[in-house]
Amino acid sequence: MATIRFTKQLPTIEKITRQLINEALKRSGGDSRTAAKMLGISAQSLGKHLKKWQVVTKQMIVICLLVLACGFAEAAENQGYVEGQVVVNFKPEADMDAIAGLIDDHGLTVHEKIEKIHYYVLTLPKGASVTKMAAELRRHPLVKTCEPNYTSETQEKPNDEFFPRQWSLSNYETEGADLQITKAWEVESGNENIIVAVIDMGFDLTHEDLQENIWHNHGEIADNGIDDDQNGYVDDVVGWDFVHQPVGLNDPNNDYQDEDNDPTFLLSSHGNRVLGVIGATTGNGIGIAGIAGKCKIMLIRAGYMNTDGSSALSSSHIAKGVIYAVDNGAKVINISSGSNRYSNSYKAALEYAVSKGALVVCSAGNEGSGALVYPAAYDIPGLISVGASSRQDKKSWFSNYGNWVDVSAPGENIISTLTSNNYGETQGTSFAAPMVAAVAALIFAHYPDLTPVQVKDQIMNTVDTVADLHEANITSGRVNAYQALTATPSSNQTITRQATANTASAPAPAAEGGSGGGCFIASSTDFPPSAGIVWLVIGSLGLIGIRPMVKR
Repeated sequence: MATIRFTKQLPTIEKITRQLINEALKRSGGDSRTAAKMLGISAQSLGKHLKKWQVVTKQMIVICLLVLACGFAEAAENQGYVEGQVVVNFKPEADMDAIAGLIDDHGLTVHEKIEKIHYYVLTLPKGASVTKMAAELRRHPLVKTCEPNYTSETQEKPNDEFFPRQWSLSNYETEGADLQITKAWEVESGNENIIVAVIDMGFDLTHEDLQENIWHNHGEIADNGIDDDQNGYVDDVVGWDFVHQPVGLNDPNNDYQDEDNDPTFLLSSHGNRVLGVIGATTGNGIGIAGIAGKCKIMLIRAGYMNTDGSSALSSSHIAKGVIYAVDNGAKVINISSGSNRYSNSYKAALEYAVSKGALVVCSAGNEGSGALVYPAAYDIPGLISVGASSRQDKKSWFSNYGNWVDVSAPGENIISTLTSNNYGETQGTSFAAPMVAAVAALIFAHYPDLTPVQVKDQIMNTVDTVADLHEANITSGRVNAYQALTATPSSNQTITRQATANTASAPAPAAEGGSGGGCFIASSTDFPPSAGIVWLVIGSLGLIGIRPMVKR
């Protein structure tokens, strides 16, 4: 399509274009696809306009002129009701013959009748104006009420404050390069019987956007000092803190010496970032929309700060957390950390979880390398390895890749929850993995009889195949939640990984009970952004860029 560059002679067109796009986005609740449809352009074209205001297509100029002539409301006249239909209630004195005569006189036909409340849905002649016909019929002496057949939006398009910025859920820049989650929610939005365990550094349990979806162990009475459900853990109301190390950073918030029932950890926001992607409360008017915001999240702390200030998650702590999670009902386990060391005990714990009915979702790492990272590279049928993709549907520059990675999911510029009621933008495979974990939770909710292997197959077999992801993962694809929920599971064929060194010939004994590696964060930005970035080493793999926290 030809384009025209603005010159000094065209300031009005530029201004109108800005106003028009902003109004469309406002009216669509931030849904770029709906906004683009209202404007008569593709979502991709809308994204280009949002990035580069000084370029406008001839088509946009025509739209602007139409808006000037008849106003935005008239240009979008058919928005808000079914085109070509009115709903009529006739007065009691109107008999069937009189009603039939009125319908014929106006060239109407009966679409349907709502018997219990005596309303007719009538179809208008082709080209007739709904608003004009409704006004005309309201003036008829036999008509009690007449109105357009109004449409309602599903409540699955959330009103969360930062939802318009969650491109991973609704991508205005590259049409289709997201999880298709708003469509998926119309099929399945999850339920509280599906438990997702997040094994991470720790969490801020008081965050305003997370409290509602934290799992609660109803078999346990809080703070009575008794193991009421006899699962081996006293007062484990929301999960468990498995950290038990002889040395660590000397900080009162580090809490590294003894296991306890409190998975709180405020020295890192990594756990909250992962948690928010999966389970932030959806539709509460604040913060972000969690992908599986109706499921429950079990909190398992396995991380602490070393004496040098770097983060670490011990493989033994994670292994114990995995066993706890599945023994207490988790259907999905998210692990957004890893190491280049192979651990037999760690792998055995994951195999145990799969055997008990849980799917394990792991991040592939941020070295931009094809080298194997564990646990993502363990060759376990019920484990799915996740790399990161960009909003342009390309492999993220930092994401690890190879035929040991199963799928990709959005992992750049991800908006999520931090600590202390804050929100921020971050990137890394750490946040691509919970995207897939959340989709898995929706699949388990929709197809409760599927096994972990079948859910993995469902995700892998329904990806959007993308040329730019050909060497990023074995499916050459980015996860599509809608397709995963609507495809018939029995029709899928299992995709097996090609031969890799997943069963490393020389497992490293040091990984047993030692460092399990670090969190996979590439970088992060808090809202609102502030100056001064500090780089910290995270375990043995990668870096995290942290901007100073600013409270909302």
